[in-house]
Amino acid sequence: MARTEADREDLFAEAVALVRRAERVLPNLPEEQNPVVAGVHRDGRVSVYCGGAVADHFDSAGRLARAFRSAGDGTPRLYRSQGDTLAELVRRRAADRTTLVRRDLAAEELAAFLAATRARLGVLAAGLAGPETPRRVAGEDPSADLAAFLAAALPADGPLAPRFKGKR
Repeated sequence: MARTEADREDLFAEAVALVRRAERVLPNLPEEQNPVVAGVHRDGRVSVYCGGAVADHFDSAGRLARAFRSAGDGTPRLYRSQGDTLAELVRRRAADRTTLVRRDLAAEELAAFLAATRARLGVLAAGLAGPETPRRVAGEDPSADLAAFLAAALPADGPLAPRFKGKR
């Protein structure tokens, strides 16, 4: 991880790992979550970036693998699947070092996180399926495929992606 973060100037242009991607502005999302850049990796994984505030990364089966949230206090929070919960990772900075502090979400926190994510996925799926033309597209327009993927992703009874090997 980088020692310091910087806002992306052009996320669409930087998201080259998404071989099919589209950029849209969705009016049903807060301003800080626009524009939305969503796309498909070569292996079928899907990534969705909502402005600089939110990112979700799914495996090809629609299970949440990683996420990013910009907290209200400005603290970036990274999340990584542990299979049965999410590990929250927060950077703590001192003058001489940066430490990554990890904690697993409690059951109630996980339920609230997933409920909010599912609600946003519904808005994203509806927006991607809408008649508006994307602002930019790389490769074949993935909007229809992404809308179907996101509508089915993260089912209420479905598990999270398996934990990353070697990460606890």
